Amino acid sequence: MKDLIQIMAVFAVILTIIPTIVFLRPNESASKPAFAEKEKIAVYFTESGKTEDFTLEEYMIGSVLAQMPADFDEEALKAQAVLAHTYICRRQLSEAQSPTPALKGALISDDSTLYQSFFTLKAAKEYYGNDYEKAYKKVRSAVNAVKDDILTYEGEPIIVAFHAASNGHTQSAKNAWGEDIPYLL
Repeated sequence: MKDLIQIMAVFAVILTIIPTIVFLRPNESASKPAFAEKEKIAVYFTESGKTEDFTLEEYMIGSVLAQMPADFDEEALKAQAVLAHTYICRRQLSEAQSPTPALKGALISDDSTLYQSFFTLKAAKEYYGNDYEKAYKKVRSAVNAVKDDILTYEGEPIIVAFHAASNGHTQSAKNAWGEDIPYLL
């Protein structure tokens, strides 16, 4: 049953997103951001009021560990890593155009009701417990396999929209948000 759910999750991503979007390496388009190897991703922690910097790899690993069980199939983990990378690139564009005052210069916060979920190493160790090393190794491998990939539409990182349940079908972006987004039909 678990294998069937994993396969269904992978196919759902592929069937709904991939046909309308092109994979590009970040340096192939001048209009979208690319994180330099040493550039940091700032995350604002609401409880402490502090901002902490992470490398792109640390961010992608922390994001995948927070959003998907690490025992999922490697291809599902890779797909989630591409989505995490795409999401943070889109956030970088958004914050450059119109900074969010509450983020105090960061790209996201730890408020998972507003931003993509993310685990620090400490949080991941607490969540995964004795399975942490195995989970980290598997997710890091998946992240490194796709670390340069993002999903784009017309040269821009897509809006990485998601939902937990669909009741068998979804609504278009036009119906949900009042805005027509061609790749979110």
